[in-house]
Amino acid sequence: PKQVHAQHVLARPVSWPVPDCVLKAAASERLQKLARPKTRQALFEGYDPYR
Repeated sequence: PKQVHAQHVLARPVSWPVPDCVLKAAASERLQKLARPKTRQALFEGYDPYR
């Protein structure tokens, strides 16, 4: 039978502690801007792309 690799790490438990530095992290203004979806301007009011 095959043996497990020496550096193999077993699966993580379902829940694990979250580091404090991650809980206190804040996204920069630039990152928040990039995370927002682009707003699409309607060509005209009566346009229905699904018709």
